Amino acid sequence: MTEQECMQARQTVDETAGFTPEQLLVAEKHIRTCTQCTTWRHQVNAITVAAKEMPLFDVPESLTQRIMGDVQNVSASKSLTIKTLVLSGVVLLAFIFVFSSDSLDTVNGAVSWLIGLVLLFGLKALIQANAKNDARLQKQI
Repeated sequence: MTEQECMQARQTVDETAGFTPEQLLVAEKHIRTCTQCTTWRHQVNAITVAAKEMPLFDVPESLTQRIMGDVQNVSASKSLTIKTLVLSGVVLLAFIFVFSSDSLDTVNGAVSWLIGLVLLFGLKALIQANAKNDARLQKQI
């Protein structure tokens, strides 16, 4: 038996509504005669029985809402972390560019140092914001 025949038979048995009785009989015959499909049927039946016997627990709505809120916060936190990483990279590249250019000997050098100072404060602010986000995330967990 080919893999394609097995997949077709399994699909026919799983989705009985779209097939004729003759197609269903052919699929059933294939599944009974094919060892791989017979094993598949036993596995599906075992999973179905286990799912039916599994205990159901009623979860309070407040817990569900809290979990959903935490998932949204973590997702927002991760996107903020990526944003912070990109901004940090830009600040670092600008920092390297500014401090590798002119020195204080010219007006351009003085402006470069001034821009560098602003970049240092920007980097400090980014680090502090990231630390606050991490602390808030740890507090939620």
